[in-house]
Amino acid sequence: MNLRRIDLNLLTVFDAIMAEGSITRAAARLGMTQPALSNALTRLRRQMDDPLFTRSADGMEPTERALRMAGPVRQALDTARLAFAAMPDALPVAGKRRYTIALGEIGEAAVLPAAMPALGHDLPFGLALERPQD
Repeated sequence: MNLRRIDLNLLTVFDAIMAEGSITRAAARLGMTQPALSNALTRLRRQMDDPLFTRSADGMEPTERALRMAGPVRQALDTARLAFAAMPDALPVAGKRRYTIALGEIGEAAVLPAAMPALGHDLPFGLALERPQD
C-alpha cells in the first residue's frame, strides 16, 4: 500500500474510535462534530477497503482488520507525539549573551526609566545596558 495515498490524519480518528467505542465520544475526544467524524471514518473505510467498525448494542465493534491495525496505529501515533515533544519551544542557549539597546535621547528619557524596573539588576540572559560613548 502506498502511504502517500493514505490521509494520515485519519489515524487519529481510527485511534479515537478504538479507544472510545463510540462515534459520538470519539468526536468529542477529537473536538470534532459527530458528522465530521463519520465522514472521516467513511474516507478511512474506503482507503482501507474494510468497514473497520460495525454498529452493535455496545457501540462500535472493530473488525478483525481494525483489531490487527490498532497496535501499529497506536505505536505510530505515540512515536509521532514523541518526535514532536522532543522539539522544545525556543529555549535560551546556556551561557551569557550581551544585548545592546539603542535609544535616542527621548527614548532614554521616556522609555528606559520605565523599562529598568521590569528588567531589574539581574537582567535575563546576561543582558547588559550601556550608554554609548559619544
